[in-house]
Amino acid sequence: DWGPWLDTLQIYRRLYPKLERHNLSELVMVFGLERSLAEAAKESCPPKRRHYHCALYDALASGFLLLRLLQEPALKEISLAWLFQQSAPSQSAHDAMGQPEFL
Repeated sequence: DWGPWLDTLQIYRRLYPKLERHNLSELVMVFGLERSLAEAAKESCPPKRRHYHCALYDALASGFLLLRLLQEPALKEISLAWLFQQSAPSQSAHDAMGQPEFL
């Protein structure tokens, strides 16, 4: 079994339910992280691997999205456990973790 892991798709779905899409490329664009991602990819990724669906590029994009959450005033005190709970793929899995909601 895989897991647990931090899933930005699930986290952002729960935090920003009104967004039309929650895939990496859309989230990076909506939150203005394209430039930071491009610069980090230039430093870290081989030239032909600087795009979505390449593991390191996707990991960098996810990292920027997670770091961005810490800039939200209401989320300054989030914990790793809370992030894992928000990453749950379903409401029942989320509830089974037994953590109280942060928000």
